[in-house]
Amino acid sequence: GDVVERVSSFKLLGLTNNLSWDIHVDKISKKADSRIYALRLLKKAGLSPLNIVHIYCAVIRSQLEYASPVWSALPKTLSDLIESVQKSALKIAYPTLSYDEALRK
Repeated sequence: GDVVERVSSFKLLGLTNNLSWDIHVDKISKKADSRIYALRLLKKAGLSPLNIVHIYCAVIRSQLEYASPVWSALPKTLSDLIESVQKSALKIAYPTLSYDEALRK
């Protein structure tokens, strides 16, 4: 048969050869951060907070939650990184509310 090349991480799965999600979470967080900028522009253009949240959920959160069912053992540092993206988005939508208050909206 064919020889399978050994790699340290695989892009589609986001998992490294030592069963770590570090590379995947770092990549999706950076991608999400660049999309957060678009939310700021939409806010400046007058989009309502509710519509900003809808766009966040459709465009950004959906990417953050990819493969989330298998993240049960995700280290706190990585889950905090993902949550920081959500905090940023909610701060754009509801700048006067605390994070907990914005989550209840």
